[in-house]
Amino acid sequence: METFQRCFPQNPGKFCTLINTQLQELESVQCTKVFQEQVSSVAVRTQLKAAIEFTREGDMLVVTKLDRLARSISELMTIIQTLEKKEVGLRILNLGMDTQSPTGNDAGAAA
Repeated sequence: METFQRCFPQNPGKFCTLINTQLQELESVQCTKVFQEQVSSVAVRTQLKAAIEFTREGDMLVVTKLDRLARSISELMTIIQTLEKKEVGLRILNLGMDTQSPTGNDAGAAA
């Protein structure tokens, strides 16, 4: 499984704790490659792009929280559609969402 995590640079002390917590969550679901970036919400997200490009058919992109992946519903739908075209699943840990499960597969249907 590949994963992506985005962290915020505003509070360095909190940042370290956040990173460690997220990494532990990702390790607990046996992610094998982690992409990280520390950017503001308006910055170019090169690591997200790299994570999506890295995925291959049958892979699963894992994020700890939805806000680590997308800034808006339209951005989320674009990401889901891109992953679906590549036949890559998306798993959002705190929501229990998994697009490769029978109930999670409806996530991209509204687009």
